[in-house]
Amino acid sequence: MKIKCKLDTGANANILTLRSFKQIYSNKVTNNNTIVNASFVRQSNTKLIGYSGEPIRHSGSVVFECGKAKLPLKFFLVDTDRPNILGLQGCRALDLIKINCQIQHTKPIKDVQDLQSIYPTQFDQIGNFEGTFHIKIDKDASPVVHPPRKYPVNIVKELEGDLKRMEQLGVIRKENEPTDWVNSLAFSMKANGKLRICLDSKDLNKVIKRTHHKIPTLEEISHEFSGARYFSKLDAQHGYWAIHLDESSSKLTTFNSPFGTYRLLRLPFGLNVSQDIFQMKMDQILERCPGTLGISDDVCVFGRTEEEHDKNLLNLMEVSRAKGLVFNSTKSAIKQPQISFCGLIWDEEGVHPDPAKCDYIKEKPAPTTVKELQQFMGMIQYMSPFIPKLSSHTDPLRKLLHKDAAWQWTETHQKSFEKIKSLIQKEMTLSYYDPNKTTVLEVDNSLTGIGAALLQDGKPIAFASKSMTDTESRYANIERELLAVVFALERFHTYIYGKAVLVQSDHKPLENIQHKNLSNAPPRLQRMLLCIQPYNCTIQYKAGKEMIFADYLSRVSPTIAGEIQLDKIVHQVSISDEKYKALQDATAKDSELMCLKSHIIKGWPDSAKEVPQAVRKYWSMRDFLSIEDGLIIKNTAIIIPKGMKDVILDRLHDGHQGIEKCVLRARENVFWLGMTKDITEKVKECSICERYNRKSQQKQPLLQHGVLRGPFEIVAAGIFHLDGQNFLLMADYYSKMPFVKSLKTMTSKETIDYLESVFAIHGIPKVVINDNARQFTSFEFENFRKQWEFKHVTSSPHFPQSNGFIERTVQTVKNCLKKAKAKKENPQLALLSLRTTPIDNILPSPAELLFNRKVQGQIPHIIRHDGKSEGITRHLEQRQAVQKGYFDRQAHDLPPLLENQQVSVQDTGTGLWSPATIVKHSGEPRSYIIETPDGTTL
Repeated sequence: MKIKCKLDTGANANILTLRSFKQIYSNKVTNNNTIVNASFVRQSNTKLIGYSGEPIRHSGSVVFECGKAKLPLKFFLVDTDRPNILGLQGCRALDLIKINCQIQHTKPIKDVQDLQSIYPTQFDQIGNFEGTFHIKIDKDASPVVHPPRKYPVNIVKELEGDLKRMEQLGVIRKENEPTDWVNSLAFSMKANGKLRICLDSKDLNKVIKRTHHKIPTLEEISHEFSGARYFSKLDAQHGYWAIHLDESSSKLTTFNSPFGTYRLLRLPFGLNVSQDIFQMKMDQILERCPGTLGISDDVCVFGRTEEEHDKNLLNLMEVSRAKGLVFNSTKSAIKQPQISFCGLIWDEEGVHPDPAKCDYIKEKPAPTTVKELQQFMGMIQYMSPFIPKLSSHTDPLRKLLHKDAAWQWTETHQKSFEKIKSLIQKEMTLSYYDPNKTTVLEVDNSLTGIGAALLQDGKPIAFASKSMTDTESRYANIERELLAVVFALERFHTYIYGKAVLVQSDHKPLENIQHKNLSNAPPRLQRMLLCIQPYNCTIQYKAGKEMIFADYLSRVSPTIAGEIQLDKIVHQVSISDEKYKALQDATAKDSELMCLKSHIIKGWPDSAKEVPQAVRKYWSMRDFLSIEDGLIIKNTAIIIPKGMKDVILDRLHDGHQGIEKCVLRARENVFWLGMTKDITEKVKECSICERYNRKSQQKQPLLQHGVLRGPFEIVAAGIFHLDGQNFLLMADYYSKMPFVKSLKTMTSKETIDYLESVFAIHGIPKVVINDNARQFTSFEFENFRKQWEFKHVTSSPHFPQSNGFIERTVQTVKNCLKKAKAKKENPQLALLSLRTTPIDNILPSPAELLFNRKVQGQIPHIIRHDGKSEGITRHLEQRQAVQKGYFDRQAHDLPPLLENQQVSVQDTGTGLWSPATIVKHSGEPRSYIIETPDGTTL
């Protein structure tokens, strides 16, 4: 419906006549202009004054959605013959006017009184933001009704007075009708001794669909103050109360009191959405106000000059008047050289800690409980941005906070506590960040912590530090140094992303490592290098003695803990538990590797001459060495101790492949100095290999297929004979993966059955190539081809060279099986060795090409995990948890069985039960060795 209104930019309210209201709601207004049955009309204590100074009586207010955007605007209902009025606020909201003038105020503003004289209606009242807020709750939420509470006698009278005042202000209203939700009141004492009334909405909060809105951090706002010399702070008067609740939301906030039941008409303290909604409203209001920042109910105005400051301040007041934002005059400070904002002190030099908070922390007595220590550590966290020398004694205090730590305050803890308080200085200053200046990051690490300092012109902008986790403290030195770089870049992301930054470290190898090929770096270093790639940073060496800030920060145990998330699993060793333990023990007993391990963890000296002779040969590869669960890793290969070298050599020669293949297999999995020489001698000395070496013979040029793009596009199959036994061999052209089947018969059916089993797992190939042997030319094979829909290509059965690939594969497999039989080795392990050996220096093994992963064999190797596999793992864990939850609904734990305990055992075949005795626990969960009456052990 269209209603005509007069645009009046001098009016601070919108007026709707009862005549127009009756046109919209004809059944809501009686003949004598009385409003009836209109619960959506909100009673209001707001006083309207006409331009002549006379009061204007109204019958309450109503909110209409206006314009194409359906903006909610509040209109006061007035019984008058004059036209409807759309005030300044409504005109701006509907974009009906355009302000072309600039604010002019020639007289400087000195204090709050000056500002009040210009804007008398913008102080010490209840704010009035546009529109209403709707609280969304879960559809299946069950309402909760709190029973009446008892209140302390000495506050009841004050509580009654506060509720009456809130009712007069239009913040609450008596509720005489039943509501689904009834909450309780909660209150606390303000600094001035008065009550602060909140809604105890713990049950309502559980079902509210929270609207999240980010509150700016110190790092995000501090650069805005760069260059500012004049500051003002204004406090939003009862900020939350400026936001109206709609009718249904208001009923959700119903609460009981000693004086009856009320409901809130404005946004209350206590809702989990209140802070987010209010901050969002403030951000919307202040987005058109340059030189202004607002966090919670504090609004800061600043300027580089007095004129700029006053202009920004007056602009804020104009916008506030239009948007309904009102301030508290007693909590506001105008044009100060410094202000307290967000709990910190701000001036033209930078940001400082609040002296009052510093004094409070320094006067704190020693904690006597874990909770008191947690509170103290929280206070220290407030000071951490300002302290470049956070005490090294913080570590003992943090250990007391561990879940398994017993509370015992000792002299060591007391010294740490006193040292921390002595470092707190009121004069500490952090300069403002300037995006136009060169930015430097100083980073350093120790065995206990990481430190970083953000600097401009040699002055600190921000400090950051964290303690090492147990896992991180066992990293190689170069890994810890690069971890410090990752921490600093991610910690100061707000300042440095998209900007060139110089990272200074006292670890010289870092200058070059960021330019090395990722594939040549150990897995953990690869993850770290990937983390720094988004940043435009240059790493530069700087002597530790010149890095005052970061060096000390790294050598303390700061209050910030937690592991830097590189990946849930960086890598793991693929090997049997038994052999893994043997490798760990052999490494621990190898004096040379233990010396090497010490240098990897503690760091290498500046010169190779300072390295002990035993490990000097590792100097050139020092940047690629790391530690993983007691094993030393070079790039992605495990360094084998001397005590395990012969065992690994035997495993490398499984399948009796040639020197080149054995070396290729070794290089990507294991390493020791002189490895290639040892492998060469091992193969040359192998009598089995010498016996079965093939003689050279004249060959014709090989016929080849084009390069394939994936596995199982083309496969070849053939029959071969070895020592009186028949075998079916199938091989994939792309991956070179051989599949071998010992045949009991030479029929087409057994051949087809095996091919079907392989195709059912790996998919149907496009082409199958084989010779014209009868197994592949039979009627059964042709039916098999039609049913599985692949192309069949044949070659001459008496000229295998026409299918050169399968001929080479047959000879390779034959030699592998011959040598395994001659050495009395397991033929399947020999084939596994063949399948897991790299094809050449570039191509990985057939198994890796086919499965796109490393297949575990008998040679230990590193398994790399990507983000996709981690996501799948998490999903599988969630599925298992759900399945366990369903199963456990009707299950319960049984007591463990003891040795010699008499039990009954069921025969799964007959279903009958018989007596038995527990001999011992088998070592597996819920599994036991038992003995039956006839002496049988099961």
